[in-house]
Amino acid sequence: MIAHEIRTPVSLIIGPLKKIMSKSELLPGFVRGDIKIIERNGFRLLSLVNQLLDFRKAEEGAFVINYTQTNLGELVYSVYERFHPLAEVKGLKLNLHIPDKELIATIDPEAITKVISNLLTNAIKYAHTNIDLTIYSDKKTFTIRVKDDGKGIPRTDLKNIFLPFYQSNSGKNAGTGLGLSLVKSLTELHEGMIEVESEQNNYCEFIATIPLTPSRPVSVTQTEKQDMILSPEVLYNDGTGITGESKQVNNYVTETEQAPTLLIVEDHTDMRNFLCEMLESSYNIILAENGIKGLQELGQHPIDIIVSDVMMPEMDGITLCKKVKENIHFCHIPLILLTAKTDNRSKLQGIQAGADAYVEKPFSPQILQAMITNLLNVREQLRKRFSEIPLTPLHSVAGDQADKQFLSKLNAIIEENISNENFSIETLAGELNISRSGLFSKLKQLVDMTPNVLIQLIRLKKAAELLSTRQYRINEICYQVGFNNPSYFTKCFQKQFGMLPKEFINKYSTGGE
Repeated sequence: MIAHEIRTPVSLIIGPLKKIMSKSELLPGFVRGDIKIIERNGFRLLSLVNQLLDFRKAEEGAFVINYTQTNLGELVYSVYERFHPLAEVKGLKLNLHIPDKELIATIDPEAITKVISNLLTNAIKYAHTNIDLTIYSDKKTFTIRVKDDGKGIPRTDLKNIFLPFYQSNSGKNAGTGLGLSLVKSLTELHEGMIEVESEQNNYCEFIATIPLTPSRPVSVTQTEKQDMILSPEVLYNDGTGITGESKQVNNYVTETEQAPTLLIVEDHTDMRNFLCEMLESSYNIILAENGIKGLQELGQHPIDIIVSDVMMPEMDGITLCKKVKENIHFCHIPLILLTAKTDNRSKLQGIQAGADAYVEKPFSPQILQAMITNLLNVREQLRKRFSEIPLTPLHSVAGDQADKQFLSKLNAIIEENISNENFSIETLAGELNISRSGLFSKLKQLVDMTPNVLIQLIRLKKAAELLSTRQYRINEICYQVGFNNPSYFTKCFQKQFGMLPKEFINKYSTGGE
């Protein structure tokens, strides 16, 4: 009764909010953001209430099982699709194993969806890096296994883990203590059983075994697809209730072609989502909840700019900034620090760590957006100037001293081999003590070029430098910079700089660039 009394006003909060959101374009941006936070937490509260109702139904024997012939492969895959983005946001790898994709069982698909969802919620809450979701059959029963590589459950807690409201002391995230109890009830209503295997500091695995067909006569509904019932509320590990109409924040929130990729590192869920929603129309967004997860994302994806909070668990923003700026692979990436610390000492720490900008909370979304745009535009203008103006040096595109040293060394190595037309990328990478793939990634971010394209451009720039001295003929310079065909050299020079070598000499001699 109490749960119903709570759900009614929650529903009356969510309903009007949806009406407001349908006309959100008429509202100021900061109001839309606040409403989304209210909506998200309204769904969270509704999800908690629904979970409590399900538990009470099962406990009182009032949960009605509606048996349906169901394709278990499709059902499990549908649940996997909903949880996979959440696992990525948490920096986890969710692995799916379905040996038989045409496995049919007579079950209540909504109830089994709740079983899998609650097991995955639990796994995501405690896993370190990996979660395995497996379903298979022995012709009489099917088995669902959910395994995580987290801390495991203490042996003393195993006998109590399915009790209502019980919470193991090993957990780092508090919940209601109802999820596993509900899993046990729904499994047993299907004449099945649920077991747990665990080794502390190693893994935890839940195994639900259920008959493919109930032993007692039941009324069965036959349908080809069960998509219409695969939308119950799910209580995620951060407490966010997600329905078909609410929005799940993924690691990859947007996939705008050619848009820059922005990494947001923020431990506060609402702030992380607020930043995501504010910026997703202009950038491809990747999310991380602390500095350690941020570094993991940097190692897996090319990032154009980083916005990071300062105060975070496990690794704070200052430490993250230092590690980014000290790493030859990442130091070119602009990084903006967000912080509630407004004292000069904190600002100095951020600047000394190498931050490109330091923004105090509360901040203006418009100012933050403009700052991000300006940092990216400056980098793009430097690249454009280097590429199009013959005598602009390579190190001019550097954003900091580390990049300047790297590019100066790279330029020197290429110039030392300027006449060698067989000079290779492997040789260049070896001289720089960087892997071939690392060199490709670094140059893509710094100058938006492949190594081969950059090598040719540096040859052409060296040619421009020699042409400006008027000490050599054009054909002589062609061979000096590693070209073996004067005609091809002239064609490349004109394509790169918009003028023939002879025109460059004339322009330079009259004081032009």
